[in-house]
Amino acid sequence: GQFYNINVKDTDAMDVEITSIIKITFHDESHRKVASNYWKFWMSQQKHGQARAIDIANYFDSISFQWNGKAGASISIRFNCLSTDFSRIKGVKGIPLRLHMESRLTNDSPPASSESSFCRIKLFRDKGAERKNKDDARHIEKQLEKLRGKNGESHPLWLAFSQTQPYTIFCEIPS
Repeated sequence: GQFYNINVKDTDAMDVEITSIIKITFHDESHRKVASNYWKFWMSQQKHGQARAIDIANYFDSISFQWNGKAGASISIRFNCLSTDFSRIKGVKGIPLRLHMESRLTNDSPPASSESSFCRIKLFRDKGAERKNKDDARHIEKQLEKLRGKNGESHPLWLAFSQTQPYTIFCEIPS
């Protein structure tokens, strides 16, 4: 897998130790409900018994680390799974994953509060990501062609879009 750099920072810059847990989960709720089935399928496809979705610690699908709120932190993380690994069908788009992070004060026992955030991710092989970007660009171009209309007639929504120009065109507004 490819390494990704994650930077964390406390916007209040408090000089305290913070514990953060980063976990990879499935983005869609329907996939999260049957996550154990997806992970079992993924494990059955792996060549070694010590397979981990995240390559940094002994946990299977998460990591935990401490950092100082004033200093911030930067960690490199490598995912050992792809979005397409959870499907038996070849050529599928893959299942969207979610990177979830929860942070709390380390010495806060019991934890009074925690902060959670997440983002949707799709993990591809290098060439797969390039192909996906090209496919997305083709799809957008087709949508724009539909807006342009056949034989040059304009679609009402096309008025919301304009070609970029190296200069600004000012027009008088009729009164």
